[in-house]
Amino acid sequence: MLHNLGVLAGLFGWSASLGGWEMVKVQPAAPGQDGWLLRKFPNSDKAVKVFKIVRVSGINCLLLGCVWCAYYAFMGRYELSALFVALSAIGLACIRMVRQADLRRGPVVAHGLFLIVTLMALIDSPSAEVPRSVHLFFLPLAVGSSFVFGAERRYMGNGFQVLCLLAFGWFAFAGPSGVDPALSPPASVRQVGAAANVATATALLGTILGIYRKDLMSRIPLAKDLGMAISDNQLRVFYQPQVNADGQIFGAEALVRWQHPERGLLTPEKFIPLAEETGLIDDLGNWMLAESCRQLKAWENDPQLSRVRISVNVSAHQLSGGDFNAVVRETLAQTGANPQRLMLELTESALANDLGTVRSTMENIRSQGVEWALDDFGTGFSSLSVLRSLPLSKIKIDKQFVHDASRSESGKQLLVKILEIASVMQMTALAEGIEDEAQRAMLRGMGCPQFQGYLFGRPLSLHQFETLFG
Repeated sequence: MLHNLGVLAGLFGWSASLGGWEMVKVQPAAPGQDGWLLRKFPNSDKAVKVFKIVRVSGINCLLLGCVWCAYYAFMGRYELSALFVALSAIGLACIRMVRQADLRRGPVVAHGLFLIVTLMALIDSPSAEVPRSVHLFFLPLAVGSSFVFGAERRYMGNGFQVLCLLAFGWFAFAGPSGVDPALSPPASVRQVGAAANVATATALLGTILGIYRKDLMSRIPLAKDLGMAISDNQLRVFYQPQVNADGQIFGAEALVRWQHPERGLLTPEKFIPLAEETGLIDDLGNWMLAESCRQLKAWENDPQLSRVRISVNVSAHQLSGGDFNAVVRETLAQTGANPQRLMLELTESALANDLGTVRSTMENIRSQGVEWALDDFGTGFSSLSVLRSLPLSKIKIDKQFVHDASRSESGKQLLVKILEIASVMQMTALAEGIEDEAQRAMLRGMGCPQFQGYLFGRPLSLHQFETLFG
């Protein structure tokens, strides 16, 4: 019954520092970024824990909501039944978020749960026989949301927790709420619910804290090692081929790997979220930029490799914090790389920061001869008018659109429209996540000029990539 409302609280304690990309696409969470980060790293250690908690919570809430909704409807208590309909809806929302590996709606669900707990706490008016207990779930909700959203989200990482604690304190000391006693469940039902509420809220709070402690303890040694990875020359650059409509390699996306001395070769999902949390993401990003420019210079005298363009991911934090324009200028000057062979990629989520600062930085870098690409196009919330105001030369279509187009006619039509948008905005379109020849043929038929995906090659070491050119 009421005692299981708090199960959902744990689902909010993870998304702010998850997800990510192959190099520096993880940045301190800004509004709307959390879901994107999770989609990028759905198999990271932390994400696996998140989705397990969300899935269990969603199923639990859905089942409990349906059962108690039916019970109160049968008893003719439709006002209580309606609350459990809302609980079921939250359960469905959780399950949907897990299936889509997307927790961008986490703040909305968190506030929905806060509202439901508040309404039930009002109905759960204390009496001489039964004390109020539903308000106990504000505690795991506060702790869980703090763990989820992190301090970077000023409201969801701090303000929402204060709101939950204030609500807990108010209900803890408040007397009868003045709600019509007829709205409250029967005393016998409330007695069972109160005992269950105390046990469940305590267990849930302990579980969330236990998960947090376990996650923290597992990351402390890795965080220490990551701080020395750059200076100890443990990072490696891998290259994923980008091809044109004829299958010829014209470029590569630079991706990072960590050659850990004890754990072996680590993929980005093992350390990029950690770099974002510890503030090392700028150092990693700038290192990646420098290494890519050095490689461009090294390829300069090769007849084939000198035509290859390297794409480097840029984080929102790099764009908005410090003078990234100066970093790019100095890196190009020090390495001697041709700026026309360098392309910088950012995601729509980066535009959630100070748009004016981002636009100015992009324009200054573009004036140096470096072009910009928008990664994961279509997964953010930026308007087309905003995108048109930015100095973008290319949009990279998120792989989800490609997969959807392979499964449904509506998905195909949507992909066609995206390619039309790219043409209207005079930008080159590159489709990501191409895994088979059927997808490639479909996109070629739609007029897509560039591709990237496992069909053309997984991320390769420098030697493996160079061998592709004979």
